[in-house]
Amino acid sequence: MSGSVDSERGIVKSSYILGWRNVPIGSMLEKKIEAPVLVYNDVDSFAVTHYTIGRAKDYRNCIFITVGSGVGGAMILEGKLYTGKGGAGEVGHVTVVHDGRKCSCGSRGCLEAEISFNAMVNRIQRKTSMDPLRVHFRATTEDEAIRYIHEAMRVDQATVTSVFDEVGTLLGIAIKNVINIFAPDYLLIGGEALAFKEFFLEKAVSVARKNAFGDLGDDVVIDVDDMGEVAWVQGVVLNLIEREVFQIEGRSVYEV
Repeated sequence: MSGSVDSERGIVKSSYILGWRNVPIGSMLEKKIEAPVLVYNDVDSFAVTHYTIGRAKDYRNCIFITVGSGVGGAMILEGKLYTGKGGAGEVGHVTVVHDGRKCSCGSRGCLEAEISFNAMVNRIQRKTSMDPLRVHFRATTEDEAIRYIHEAMRVDQATVTSVFDEVGTLLGIAIKNVINIFAPDYLLIGGEALAFKEFFLEKAVSVARKNAFGDLGDDVVIDVDDMGEVAWVQGVVLNLIEREVFQIEGRSVYEV
């Protein structure tokens, strides 16, 4: 599930993408399917997958950032998934532009409001002079946004390249802030926006490393998701296996 999740009680505390607040989805589903239900934040599941069976397993302090229809984050600190009271790691809702674009959370200038797929589409529409790209359009699915951006790249590559440069800069600022706060060993970037990684990722990493405090930017390993969609669901499955069957590889990452 997207948003702030209380896994112990099976409650989605707040998901602005879904428009949910304090929804007891776990108990609702248990009644419907008559089986135990484990409710997990989607990026937490993504992080657990990479930490348990991916390249992150070689590190103790890891940050995970995903970019697509939203911007999410998760943290493994000292080998444990850290969620605080639920919702820790919401990188998408750190402010990167003062009084910037209105975010679904109600704030302004959040990273998600500035670089999510809809934000990219909006930036292209505002900057382009090409009429076919200026039509009123708001992507309702990730696939629609990806198709629009691919078409925009075909019609007006200069504008789209400029937009991705802005996206890379803002993402880099957010990554720099995370590095300064947590000094992680490993930071992984994932999400559907990696379909366009050649246009913004190098800029983001450069901005983050160049502006991080001291040598913190040099010490962190910055990696890119190589598992794809399976990573989003596999973490919660691994958690369920460990809870109900056995511990995986002697690692218990799920305690918070």
